[in-house]
Amino acid sequence: MGFWSKLLGEKKRAKKEIALEDMPEFAEKNAAKSRENAERAIANSFSQIKHIIGEARQEIKQIKQSSVDGGNVRLKKIVGTSKEQAVSKLSTLFDKIAPPASIDAASAKKYTERARNEITKEVSRGGKSIAYTGIYLKENMKKMGKLFKELNEELKQLGEILEHSESVFAETRIKELAKEINESRAKIAESEKAKADSKKALEKVGAEEKSLAKKLAELRESDKFRELDLLEEKKAELANSRQGKKTELVSLISAIDKPLKRFLGAVSSKRIIIRAELKQALEQLERNPLQLLKKDPKGELIKELLQELKSAVESGAVELKEKEREKKIAAINELLAFNFFSKVFWEFNEIDAAINAIDREIHANKAVAEANALEKIILGKEREREPIGKAAERGNSLLKERDKELSEFLNESENLLSKISGQEVKIKLS
Repeated sequence: MGFWSKLLGEKKRAKKEIALEDMPEFAEKNAAKSRENAERAIANSFSQIKHIIGEARQEIKQIKQSSVDGGNVRLKKIVGTSKEQAVSKLSTLFDKIAPPASIDAASAKKYTERARNEITKEVSRGGKSIAYTGIYLKENMKKMGKLFKELNEELKQLGEILEHSESVFAETRIKELAKEINESRAKIAESEKAKADSKKALEKVGAEEKSLAKKLAELRESDKFRELDLLEEKKAELANSRQGKKTELVSLISAIDKPLKRFLGAVSSKRIIIRAELKQALEQLERNPLQLLKKDPKGELIKELLQELKSAVESGAVELKEKEREKKIAAINELLAFNFFSKVFWEFNEIDAAINAIDREIHANKAVAEANALEKIILGKEREREPIGKAAERGNSLLKERDKELSEFLNESENLLSKISGQEVKIKLS
């Protein structure tokens, strides 16, 4: 055994397992002898400290009463002043580090730290006055130095006793730890229940999602949905055909684009006057010819407009080069001969009617509504799962923290109980 082990009555380490609820009793029983030895060692140390401080006070008294004789007058004056300062500082110091009336482990530890700090601080501050005083009172200051050395050594030894015997005064901490361990275990049980509840909730939502996804997949593979796919294909084909017809119409009109724009400019600037209805038709023909045909299915307004345009080109009101004029008049004549009703309006009308019929069939097919309803429910389940998942993550993180906290409490308890008892203590949790 080492010196401190012998001093504090520590035993040879053996293994011991104790129940959590037995911790306080085990600590109290095993710490009694070691505490008694530690208290005796601390009391002896304080007794020695008091003795050293008493001797130091006597020495200060002698220094105060001693006279400074002989030698240089100026030096004597300096030493005399320094002696007074040294006496004052040393008296104050020993007043500050006087031991407390009652001593326990906590107050002893505070006292030791404070006393050593005060000595270091005051000796450093008063170094000059102590040095000058030593010129004439060498023996007194030499003895004072010896007492400081003894005091420092005793304070150091007291600190070591307190550090080594800290565990034997730990019954209060053991009781706190027992309470903290129980609270920590209750929190862990609460977290584990929350984790299990979150898992159960996630499994429930997941199962519901899976069931809904299966229903949706089955619905999309059903005859109803296959019918919808065919209808959508037909609708797409008709839409493409409609776009093709529109492109043809735009291409047809584009053959007279240049004179048409110049004609519109002349009408807008009132260089050419046409009736209001024709002016509106002109603007629409240039912007959206198909829309104009819906209002004028037979193309009567368009042809009247084309006739006005032809006259303007022929008269030179719409200026074009000679060759270009002939070419554009031929294009206008082609449009004048064109049957807008049968070749444009009627074909568009048939396509639009077919598309509308398909839309009614699609609307009548309940598969889409059912699929949309299922998708909405599945989306709701996904949203429902998200906060549960986040709560589960937070719960797992909290559980890890609480497990770590419990492990730290157990380690601290086992270390303290092992030091107190001299045995390798393990705590058994029921």
